[in-house]
Amino acid sequence: MKKKKVVDLIYIEPQKDEATVLKDYQFSLEYWKKLLRSMQETYYERHYDSTAADVLEILNMRKFLGQFLQNRLEWIINDVEDKQLKRKYLNVLPPFPQKGGIKTLFLHFFQVIEAENKKDLIYQAKTDTEKEVSILWDIYKLRRTI
Repeated sequence: MKKKKVVDLIYIEPQKDEATVLKDYQFSLEYWKKLLRSMQETYYERHYDSTAADVLEILNMRKFLGQFLQNRLEWIINDVEDKQLKRKYLNVLPPFPQKGGIKTLFLHFFQVIEAENKKDLIYQAKTDTEKEVSILWDIYKLRRTI
């Protein structure tokens, strides 16, 4: 029986080409935009109040996607001319390379939880204490990283 070494268990995925990475990122953005639009409409129809906490939280998630994440991706695509630098930016653009991608980011920074089907998100309000603990935890992790 051959013994396995730790080195034998490490598998490094080959890097994808730029076109594939961009296609994956754009697909992910479009998927979440459609899902969030649908969620916002559903929550709005529950109260018919556009200022309800759940509707506003989903709106903030949509703004993050459209006004920050998509703008950053478009800047990399359109304005970064150095191919190597563009590749580096694409490989580290949060939240895409992280495990769970956009969904993990939403679960961490917004007031949502994962639905039973593991695909959808459900609004769940946090108390002020829970919000403060989340912020303090992020600050703690940031300080440890630095």
